Amino acid sequence: MKHFDQNVNDEIRDVRNSSISIRHSQLHDLMIASDDTALNYLFVTNAGSLILLVAYIGAFFGVGEAPLLAKIALSLFFSGVIFVGLYKAYTLTYYEDLYEHYQSLISNYYQQKIGWQEMKQSDSDKEGDSMIPYILGYGAFLCFIVGGVCAGVALV
Repeated sequence: MKHFDQNVNDEIRDVRNSSISIRHSQLHDLMIASDDTALNYLFVTNAGSLILLVAYIGAFFGVGEAPLLAKIALSLFFSGVIFVGLYKAYTLTYYEDLYEHYQSLISNYYQQKIGWQEMKQSDSDKEGDSMIPYILGYGAFLCFIVGGVCAGVALV
């Protein structure tokens, strides 16, 4: 069933237009927000810990060798910052692609190249179920936890 079919009344068209508008707004907001709260937390904690460890290791400069665990913690916090950066890059690219795909679907739908169900199904299929955000997000969190434990032990 097409948007402009004679069998589709104005009420159904209004519902579909509203659905398109809501989904468009939702995808646009996702593209802009892209998990900023959690990622900012992970970035600040890893970067802050990285700075703290650099200062701690710097205190050993000229006095002796910094503990190996402090160096490991430093590497882990740095890795956490890298994971956050990769996560941000992935989500930005993913949401932009999802948004552009939906724009194309809307255009094809209004040009009567595809039907309503096909448009909804293609949008749903495009979302997918990638594990990449989980791996990067939990990787950053794990770096913070393990780095914190290593730093704590090194300070004792």
